[in-house]
Amino acid sequence: MARPPCTVDSFVRIRPLAAREGTELLAMATPGLGASPLFAGFAGVLLPEEHNREVFDRCLEPKLPTVLRGGAVSAFSYGYTGGGKTHSVIGYGEERGLYYLAAESLIRELNREVASETAHRLFLRVTACEIYDDRVFDLLGAETIECSLRVCEGGQLAVCGTAEREQLEGKLSSGGELSTLVTRMTSLRSVSVYEPEHLQEIAMSCVSKRAQGSSTEHHQSSRSHALLRMDVSTVAVLEAQAALERAKALGSSLQ
Repeated sequence: MARPPCTVDSFVRIRPLAAREGTELLAMATPGLGASPLFAGFAGVLLPEEHNREVFDRCLEPKLPTVLRGGAVSAFSYGYTGGGKTHSVIGYGEERGLYYLAAESLIRELNREVASETAHRLFLRVTACEIYDDRVFDLLGAETIECSLRVCEGGQLAVCGTAEREQLEGKLSSGGELSTLVTRMTSLRSVSVYEPEHLQEIAMSCVSKRAQGSSTEHHQSSRSHALLRMDVSTVAVLEAQAALERAKALGSSLQ
């Protein structure tokens, strides 16, 4: 079956102006902006008085049903230092970000499909990493871990964590005994999220671990690129993925 076409919608969000910036740009932020040549080609414009909830309702929430049908949705925040990217995605203070609001919506829908067996209950599996100075770091856990990039059999780029060694033992089809030390690359560290409140704690912890760089625009700027990912999964699926990784590592060691 052919995959549905990938669609991209681009929105402009105008942040509130600082006092030193004057009123020239603010005068442009009127309901008639959609017809302004300055913003031609965008799906919409979000004004300074609109909060993250309105941004989510207009930009991201309409696309979430794709996730529930087995597809993927991405929200990419782009802008100059101090433009409000972290504020939009993670949130600030009492204002929740797009990451939390999306998880809240997805978990609400997943809870409507509660399975009778725990192994098949749906939840969100979360990973977090950052790209900084041409290096990739895993942000989950007590300490950040530098990762490596590998291309899998299907040509997909994968972020790998630390190498793990495991002693595998068993019986061969010929009747002999098998004992071998297998080294395999682990995936990014992940956590299972059943309630959106747990995700907020994780997100803020990851933000605090991000690399901090100097910035003349904003003292909270990280000067790095964070990748926050949520996958719909079950315990049974995670166990199957772990078994597949072990089998691949064993197959490579026997070649």
